[in-house]
Amino acid sequence: MMSYQGHIEKGVVVFDEPVSLPEGTAVFVEPIAEPSQSIADSQIVADCLAAGKQVPLEVIRRVRERADQARRQILATHGVQDIGVDIIREIRGELPER
Repeated sequence: MMSYQGHIEKGVVVFDEPVSLPEGTAVFVEPIAEPSQSIADSQIVADCLAAGKQVPLEVIRRVRERADQARRQILATHGVQDIGVDIIREIRGELPER
């Protein structure tokens, strides 16, 4: 299942890229975080880290929620991607017997 991004224009979802879906296709629309909120949270985290201060719990909660939302979207779109183990084993080679 693919996912597409867009925005609301005059009350209608408008995709950011050209999308061709068959007529009658059911879709799931989920609002994403305001970009300005993401940027503001990133700046707060950077400022706190630079000053050696704790990141406010509300900022941590928002960042985790956006990360979890992104993870769910990737899993829904691409499924589980388990390529790392095979690549590591290929690079590492056979392990010595004990």
